[in-house]
Amino acid sequence: MTELSQQDGFVFYQKPNDNEIHFISGTWVKIDLNSNPTLNGFIISNADKSASFYLEGKAEFILSAYKLSLESSSPKRQELDKKNYLRKAELFINACTKDMSKVVLSRIKKHPVINGDIFQTYLNLCKEYNHSFNYLFNIPNEGTWMGATPETLIEGSAEKYSTVALAGSKALDNINWKEKELDEQQFVTNYIKEKLESESINHQFNSNPETVTAGNIAHLKTTFNIQTNKTPLALADLLHPTPAVCGIPQKKAQDFILKNEGYNREFYTGFLGIINNTSCSLFVNLRCMQLFKNEYWIYVGGGITTNSNPYNEWEETALKAQTLLNILD
Repeated sequence: MTELSQQDGFVFYQKPNDNEIHFISGTWVKIDLNSNPTLNGFIISNADKSASFYLEGKAEFILSAYKLSLESSSPKRQELDKKNYLRKAELFINACTKDMSKVVLSRIKKHPVINGDIFQTYLNLCKEYNHSFNYLFNIPNEGTWMGATPETLIEGSAEKYSTVALAGSKALDNINWKEKELDEQQFVTNYIKEKLESESINHQFNSNPETVTAGNIAHLKTTFNIQTNKTPLALADLLHPTPAVCGIPQKKAQDFILKNEGYNREFYTGFLGIINNTSCSLFVNLRCMQLFKNEYWIYVGGGITTNSNPYNEWEETALKAQTLLNILD
């Protein structure tokens, strides 16, 4: 058994619909997304792209079991209860009636450590959510995170890439898309289209979104096929963050979130994945949690529009939290 600590730099990852788990270890390097770096490894960027980290190396298939020891305790932070979440949701809805079409409100749900075997928990995650991009990473002094994200940011190679507009959330036993979810999805589709057109990037997309499932949740999805000689990193920087994790208009939504959400998202709603200068598999960091010695912090959120209902938004975040709670419990 190989032992790892929070002083080691590493990432485990599993691509969607792939049974193999890959491993890269080494030293994470902080990079500037705009510096056009030469890349051949794994990249992670936080919610507002103010901090990005890169781990160079050739991925290996895991051949043995691993044991990860967590030494750091969680900071003292009050969990947002239902009453205060509903009040905050009202604030976000009112903001949408004035100068925003959509803004994403998120929260943290804490969960005590019951089974401290982090690596086995990760293996369970990979088995349960084989359709997602599943990862476990540690950046010394930055944190240890695990997740199963269903949302592609950029994927492809040789100047042919794809991205998706993924928005709207429903429980699998209640898939009845209404104006609120259809609007949410259209906001993301329009944003991606406008961003690509602003750089004269050739693209095609399906005009009618399809319904896709991710774990216990259904989403609306529009796929864009892109032809460009831009690097994968330049494409990621162009598109992220989309309205699926931020809002419209982007700058107003970002400023509003920073002022009113009440906490630092860190790597939640950032992006991560495998990358070099001519190909990539990058994903938006959703359905994720930060790991501490004493508890796990699950990050969940949802898009707020003028048609939002605060109680429904609370239920949506509870449904999304269940993705990881199913593994932890």
